[in-house]
Amino acid sequence: MKLLASLVQHSPDFVYLSLTPKEAFSVLQEAKDIGWKTRWMIHGKGFDETLRPFEGVPRHPAFLPFAEDVPGMIAIKDAHQRWHPLDVHTVSFVEGWVTAQVIAEALGRSMPEERLSRT
Repeated sequence: MKLLASLVQHSPDFVYLSLTPKEAFSVLQEAKDIGWKTRWMIHGKGFDETLRPFEGVPRHPAFLPFAEDVPGMIAIKDAHQRWHPLDVHTVSFVEGWVTAQVIAEALGRSMPEERLSRT
């Protein structure tokens, strides 16, 4: 239980892995070996055929290009316009934004007493 020791003691409802497929495999195999149950989410780039033995592990959906007409893109476009309107953005920009939002939400929910802010 080398990799999961601190996670298991907190018994989270879900775990989001932002790892390579090989690293994710190690974590999921260790969880399986110790019989630990939680809901797993895998970053899109971290999911490939290596993880087929682990049924029910959802892959985070692929990120969409900047400025697509989808929920959540308005905040990204507003920030773009406010802080760097002359830049050109890619899928990687959207991916970074979304990843930061997931982390911020997780921290806010796990440590409400800290009153963390996204601004």
